[in-house]
Amino acid sequence: MSISRFISEFKEKAIHKIMERGHSVAEAFYHLGFSTYSLYS
Repeated sequence: MSISRFISEFKEKAIHKIMERGHSVAEAFYHLGFSTYSLYS
């Protein structure tokens, strides 16, 4: 799997969690296995 495909899938999952489930951006990152520090790096 290429990096760009991984990034696209991550974005789709994050957007779904934020928009459909009402999660905050920080919660979406947490549930996808990323730290909130990743938001800013």
